[in-house]
Amino acid sequence: MKNKFKFLFLLFYLLFFILAFIPEANAATLNSEPKGKGSLPSRFFPDGTICLVNEETPSACLKKLVTLPKIVRKADAATFYGVFDIDADGIPEVFVDYWYAFNKKQENNSVTLLVYKKINEKYKKFLKLEAETYGYSTGAWFLKETPFSKAIFMTRYGGSSGAGLFYFDMKNKSLNLISDLIYLEGYPEFIDLDSDGVSEIFLPGRGRDRTANPGAAILHWKDNGYRTCWPDWNGLPSVIYAALTDIEKDGKKEVTAILEPQEINYDQFVDGETSVLRELGVWQISEGKPVLISKTKVPDSKYMSEPNFGRLPPISSNIELIYSKTIGCSKHGDKMQCAEER
Repeated sequence: MKNKFKFLFLLFYLLFFILAFIPEANAATLNSEPKGKGSLPSRFFPDGTICLVNEETPSACLKKLVTLPKIVRKADAATFYGVFDIDADGIPEVFVDYWYAFNKKQENNSVTLLVYKKINEKYKKFLKLEAETYGYSTGAWFLKETPFSKAIFMTRYGGSSGAGLFYFDMKNKSLNLISDLIYLEGYPEFIDLDSDGVSEIFLPGRGRDRTANPGAAILHWKDNGYRTCWPDWNGLPSVIYAALTDIEKDGKKEVTAILEPQEINYDQFVDGETSVLRELGVWQISEGKPVLISKTKVPDSKYMSEPNFGRLPPISSNIELIYSKTIGCSKHGDKMQCAEER
């Protein structure tokens, strides 16, 4: 009997030792390198700490900033986005998010963003914000611009339809959805299209899932927020998909888009055919406003139900549209012309 108690005591002691002294498994699964583009050189270490590091020796902690709490390290998914001075006070903030697959407190699932800020000589949790998501996907962009630095975060806002973008409003301590119902396929592009020193956000085509409407858009910074500057019309024609190309060959990119002039029921497609000719439109962005350069009909062809661009300038001399046959479009004088490539 005594031997049995000794065995149980030793077993209990062994389990206590394992739980107490072996690092948590989930902590090591967080990304060590910051996922946010534009972050300062920094690193997440297996013991739960986040440090500033030297790019040449990233494995050595140069300055310890925060230690992540267990709620982050034990989450089903979590991402270290990076370290960035969002309020331009000379002291950078730390950005991390986490997600639990089942959230009993809310009908709609959400991802939680934590922002750490140095307060009274010590980094403390400054903000805890939530954004709607259906599943988990990562993405963050830190933009050092004048007069405001900006932070943009991505969640799986549309579920299988695609992702959504949220602007981090430091002043009002909020995450604001800026992509609306524009569900992203892939990632946005941040590019200064009108040469004003502030990047526009190009949202590429979306809608591979049948529950989503296809389309694209460009967001422009105005009145302390992002506004849709293109398309600058409501209703038809519908933007199906778009790409940025340097058609003028002047080093500046234009937005090229395929338009659908009438409502199409995608569920009634037969082998991808459509009864109406689509259009190719090209715009420049000037002072935050789109300027139409050219618009032309796309030659009749058997359309694929999920069309896409092929090769684009400067890789190709033409804008290639991939259908059952490849259609090439190029500018001749002031007009775009399209024809099937042979």
